[in-house]
Amino acid sequence: MAKKNATDELKTLPTVKADEPEEKKPALPSATIDIPIGTMREDAYRLRHVDVQFTDRQSRAMRRLFDSLDATGERLENKKRVCSGADALRWLLERVAAAYDVR
Repeated sequence: MAKKNATDELKTLPTVKADEPEEKKPALPSATIDIPIGTMREDAYRLRHVDVQFTDRQSRAMRRLFDSLDATGERLENKKRVCSGADALRWLLERVAAAYDVR
């Protein structure tokens, strides 16, 4: 018998149209993590592009994050739907910025 993984489980979730009310989104498990956020000098260099190669474990986590955000119809601050791993990372950073009032 083949072992099911998180991606297989998400394939069975219904997709949600962007204009559907919150209560129609599928309920998924959530994670809470502590992220240390320091201060930043105003003249500090800020990254605008990241080119990264994930480990197998990291790629599985990214896929699970992306599939979950897509399945629940999450949107970026610019109202764009989360449609890629890059969007999933943007979504995550937007949440960090909001939590720490980063401007």
